[in-house]
Amino acid sequence: MLTKNQYGVPGLSLKQRIKQKKGDKLNTIYEPFKDEFKNAAFVSIQSIKESLIKNVFLIIITLSIYYSYWYLKKRNNLNRVCPEVRLSSFTPVIVIVFIFFNILLWFLDGFISECVEITGACRSFSGKINYLSFYAELCLAMGQAGLVWESFKVRRILLKITNNSQKISKIFTLILGVPYLQYKINKIKLSK
Repeated sequence: MLTKNQYGVPGLSLKQRIKQKKGDKLNTIYEPFKDEFKNAAFVSIQSIKESLIKNVFLIIITLSIYYSYWYLKKRNNLNRVCPEVRLSSFTPVIVIVFIFFNILLWFLDGFISECVEITGACRSFSGKINYLSFYAELCLAMGQAGLVWESFKVRRILLKITNNSQKISKIFTLILGVPYLQYKINKIKLSK
């Protein structure tokens, strides 16, 4: 029998939970809401499906900025489906910032090198830009490694959703990342 708990939410009372056989904590607590969680997972998975061709096209056109944006765009729904494995917004945001910073430095370096060729001035500033560019590239590489880590988190979420019934390759996750994960997301079929 379901009763309202102290917060007014229908569920098992504390006495009823204690009387139940010991089992999985999540199943004991969330048993009354099992269908609601299943529906939430279905809705969340449906909302993160998108065209693979569109995905690859946007990654190429945006100079891989979309690669980072994809994690930000899908993060809330994936976190809702599997709260045990949380996706971070920090890594994708940092990568996007460093991509823009690198693009700015490339333009600035090109402008200064033209200025040096024409006037012979700004030589010391050109060297400083090269050092800045090196460190920005290094930070961007570390951010890309963080995105690989996020890819493997998404892989774990997909495995939990499908109860390990879908094969998701570690090698393809490492090499292809977002397009491969989007392909696997599109193949998930959950019933309401």
